Amino acid sequence: MNFVKEFLFRSPCDYNKIKVNYLKAFLPLMIIIHHANSFFEPRIDLPGRTSNIAMFMFFAMSGFGLVISFKKNESYINGFLIKSAKKLFTPYLVTLFLFVIYRIFEGVNQLDLLKTEGLFSFVPVSWYLFVLFLFYLFFFLVFSLCKKSDVVKVLLTSFFVIVYMVVAPYVGIEPWRYKTCSAFCVGMFFALFDGSIKKKFFTYHLFLAFVVTSIAITTIILTKKSCFAVLEPLLFPTALFTFMYCVPNLKNFSIIQFFSSISLEMYIIQFIPIYIVTGDLNVKSPYLAFPLIVVCDVVLAYAIHFFIKKFQRKGLTS
Repeated sequence: MNFVKEFLFRSPCDYNKIKVNYLKAFLPLMIIIHHANSFFEPRIDLPGRTSNIAMFMFFAMSGFGLVISFKKNESYINGFLIKSAKKLFTPYLVTLFLFVIYRIFEGVNQLDLLKTEGLFSFVPVSWYLFVLFLFYLFFFLVFSLCKKSDVVKVLLTSFFVIVYMVVAPYVGIEPWRYKTCSAFCVGMFFALFDGSIKKKFFTYHLFLAFVVTSIAITTIILTKKSCFAVLEPLLFPTALFTFMYCVPNLKNFSIIQFFSSISLEMYIIQFIPIYIVTGDLNVKSPYLAFPLIVVCDVVLAYAIHFFIKKFQRKGLTS
């Protein structure tokens, strides 16, 4: 009985940088395998929402990180937009250049591609960077100009995110570019109440069990219901943060640090390895293709990361 009591009532653990690194290391792999799987027939039977779940987590982690950083140091907002633009779009521009070079060798008419597919699709999955930067802009404007409490600031930022989600389908934005975005708000609210959760949230293990069970039951019952699309970006990040409060401090392995440091590059470059392995090399087996794609992706991502860091050290991009 003492063990059970200790399990249920010990204080929550911190959601710290090391735990973030673990998530950043593994989430891009979920998205890469999900996208690569669509190039094969028959496909491997992966959970249908693997990519969506990973995007929920990315948006939630971003929202959490912004608010928790501001709470720790309000000067975080100074120069925030410029620093964020460099962080997001420097790897994007390098990746854009690599896509142009790759398509030249493939003989693709890139002007026609840009006209028909648009800027977001010219570098596949880059939509996330543009949408995330839009949310960064909302955050920056609200937290710079609003003189009210942090609660009001988070509510106001969430309002602008929801406005984007409401307007998006009416201006021709594809569903996957707005349906995952409410997770950003979940992350902000968890950051807002992080201190209260760790002080007052004593029966958090029971709450975790309730959340995870609710997600499982909702998934089974409402898989084909449109209302589940609204619940998913709220439920999964809630389960994530609750779980992170349960997990004790993790070891900071160098391999985790490495993958975490190149997670953004892995995400945005992923389709070149996918095209090379499935198209140029014509690998038919997904079981052989997936490891090759991941290895190629890691090599290219590290090359981009190394290139940027090298020039930042010389003061060319900093």
